[in-house]
Order: sequence, then C-alpha cells, then structure tokens
Amino acid sequence: MAVYIRKMVRDKVPEIMKASGKPVNEVNREPARRDPRDANRRRLYLALKALEECQELYGALDAYDDADSKVIEELADVEEVLATIKQEWGISQPAVDLVRKLKRDLKGPFEEGVILEFSDDEMPRTELRSVPFVEIEKVLVDDNEGPVAQG
Repeated sequence: MAVYIRKMVRDKVPEIMKASGKPVNEVNREPARRDPRDANRRRLYLALKALEECQELYGALDAYDDADSKVIEELADVEEVLATIKQEWGISQPAVDLVRKLKRDLKGPFEEGVILEFSDDEMPRTELRSVPFVEIEKVLVDDNEGPVAQG
C-alpha cells in the first residue's frame, strides 16, 4: 500500500515535474480564495513549509564549506516562504523590522553566540520543543567539540 505525503511546493513545481515526465497529483491551488477552512489549511501548510526550509538550512549549515552555495540557496528558500507568510497574514516588513529592533534592543542580537544549557525539566516552554511538527535531535555535548548529534 502506498503512503501519500502532502506538502506545499513552489507554484511552478507541478509544471516542471509534468514537463520532465513525472506524475503529478496536484491537490489544491489557491485554496484561500474558495473556502475559509482552506485558508486555515493553507496557513498550516505554510508553517510546515517554513519548518521544512529551516531544517534544510540547518542541514546546509552543518555541511557548510566556503565553496558551498547550498547555504545561500536555503536562505533564499526560507526568505521566500517567510515573505509568503507575511503576505498571507497581511504583515508588513516594516512591522517585522520594528519588532525585530525592539527585541534586539531588549534582549540583544545573536552575534556573540551565547549558548545556555538546560536540563529537560528546566528548558523554557518557548523553545522548539513546544513546536509539535519538528523532531528535535538530542545532542550530546563534547567539551572540546561542542554539540554532537546523538546517533
């Protein structure tokens, strides 16, 4: 029995796949304009797409070398899905920039690479573990090497 996976793709991907002879089962296009329930589903798929693109960026950063353009490609994908989310929710870039500046002024940037260590019980609820869509890799910390993925 086949397992079917649904995921949001860029608008031209179905045509690109058809042109290369691959089968395409397009489920929905422009759902927000037909039914409000579909708008909520579209927003869920956008959130999942953002997580997927961030995971791909993480993978590219983990394998990064100076000649690798994969990081730039994945950053572009993350920015594209974030731009679509802002458009879908009607959020302006100046509004995002203002909140970004306020948070930066209040809590600082990420420039110094500050790392905190928490036990599972102590981890603040705002951490990624509260996001149900992402399986967070547990890491072992090697004092000399930093985080090492647990296998």
